[in-house]
Amino acid sequence: MSSVLDQYNALSTPAPRDQASATFSAILVAIMANQVDAGSRKSLAQLILDDLRATLLDNTISRLSKDDTPQAFSTLKTLGGIPEVASTLGTPSNLRCLLKLSAKIDNSRQNDALRCIANTVLLNESARVTFVGSVVDGGSACINLLQKSSTEHVFLASRILFLCTAAASSAGPFIQWLVEHKRPNAPGSGTAIDIIGAKLDDLVELMKEGNLVAREATTDLLKLIFNLCVHYPKLVDCEVQSPEVANSDSEKVMGDYWSARLDRGVCSLSNCVLSDINHLSLLPPLNRAFHVSPHSSNPLETPLPHIIHSLITIPVLPTNRNVWFGKQPSVHSPDSASSSSISSMGGGFKETKSRLLDRASSVLSAGRRSLSRSSGSRPPTPMLQDSALRAYELLDATLAYFMPGDINSDDPSIRSRLPDGETFDDLVSPLVILLTRFCLGDEDCQGQDKELVSSCQSGSIQPFGNTARSSGQMPAPLAECVPQSVE
Repeated sequence: MSSVLDQYNALSTPAPRDQASATFSAILVAIMANQVDAGSRKSLAQLILDDLRATLLDNTISRLSKDDTPQAFSTLKTLGGIPEVASTLGTPSNLRCLLKLSAKIDNSRQNDALRCIANTVLLNESARVTFVGSVVDGGSACINLLQKSSTEHVFLASRILFLCTAAASSAGPFIQWLVEHKRPNAPGSGTAIDIIGAKLDDLVELMKEGNLVAREATTDLLKLIFNLCVHYPKLVDCEVQSPEVANSDSEKVMGDYWSARLDRGVCSLSNCVLSDINHLSLLPPLNRAFHVSPHSSNPLETPLPHIIHSLITIPVLPTNRNVWFGKQPSVHSPDSASSSSISSMGGGFKETKSRLLDRASSVLSAGRRSLSRSSGSRPPTPMLQDSALRAYELLDATLAYFMPGDINSDDPSIRSRLPDGETFDDLVSPLVILLTRFCLGDEDCQGQDKELVSSCQSGSIQPFGNTARSSGQMPAPLAECVPQSVE
């Protein structure tokens, strides 16, 4: 086979379409057969990109016609699948060219120019800094894509932004710009944070309909949100979350510090209404996504683990209690309807480990619903959902799914149910951490957690606020998973 580099160089300007098509096919065959060395791949990538620029941007002499460009983009994407080519495509001029070319591709079609950028910033770390820098200004372009584009383009923009914010050491200025820079026509406080939150809501609605691309886009957008929530508080002066941390000189740790810039406009307990809550930036859309039921039998189906990862970075405070748990009084408040509802489910009975927690969660749900009923004649105000209750239900469903019946926690069948490369601890621990943070941050939630654990230990369900603790043993999986701090 003759050199595909020579074959491409020999194309006339412009080349007949069948010749260009045959050449691109030959390049792909040679790559798959590992017959193109890294140096030739770099040269081919630069030649093809220069011809795409000439055809689509500059309208100058090129080997390619506009009809050849889809195949050219596909070939360029394949050539860029190694770090050596990524270093070539990762220069300021080439990244700027790819970004301009991406705007020439119809919104309804696969955008291989954006895919080239995504591959480049994946394989070349320095390209991430270059792409979001002032010369290329790719970060602003990707935020615009989040706000205005199709799901396919949103997926690629989310992946690029997630990769470009992966390391606080190199991405610090860009992360601060995303959180602090005011943008025209942005909702809420007017920053990229509000655009990201609004887009998460949009994607979750599409995901409910079974849109697989929306699920992929949601996963990468959640990774971006996690990066911002973890890194931004480490870059700026922010709020310490406990006295112990305030007296420590150690490095900032996730969850110990928080900045209100990541969740602006949190309303007070006394005047919070649904319209206010819907305009907050990150916590409300994350919370709404947390309550979406999975499409498979696995309760922790992707992207739910990524939602949990982001939620555990956000503090549980009196000012955002309504967002976490809904606007409702303490479950320990006296209420005749609540007492009647709860008492009717009391009594001593023994069940499986899964059903115990399920029944306890049902009691909690019934009590909260009764307490939230309006005593007047007007219809009740719509409630936000209770994330503590949702977390309990997820833990129950997860234990029942991965450890049905009375199997040992080391049984090989558990591993067969896990996603590839995942351990049970890795999958479930963030959910337990979230429950722990609820208990540490909210006194009512801590009391409910103690009562649920007490019910599981004793093998019986008693009215909340009046649960007698016993010396009974908690089922083994719950003993391993329920945080010790609740005791």
